[in-house]
Amino acid sequence: MDRNSMIKQMLDLQKAAFDGFMGSMATVQDQARKLTEMMLDQSGHIPENGKKMVDEWFKTCQKGREQWRAAMEENFKKAESYFSEKPKAEPSRPPQAQEKKAA
Repeated sequence: MDRNSMIKQMLDLQKAAFDGFMGSMATVQDQARKLTEMMLDQSGHIPENGKKMVDEWFKTCQKGREQWRAAMEENFKKAESYFSEKPKAEPSRPPQAQEKKAA
């Protein structure tokens, strides 16, 4: 197995782990949002400004999560394209240069 195929397998593993982590984190954050909204709706003494602030906070967290995912996916693509290229062979020397060096 050559170096690039091993690195590609490592990148695939890291991407799968990252996707799993992001899915879990999104689920936890979405559930926390639902529970918080339900608690705020049932609580009569929370002012409307407070509810709006919490909603904006959740939107900011979601936007940050999406930006992070986009940045990571872009970097995974860059790494995959870098390692998918064939290694360039070293330029061979002209025969005269090899003969002069041997003398």
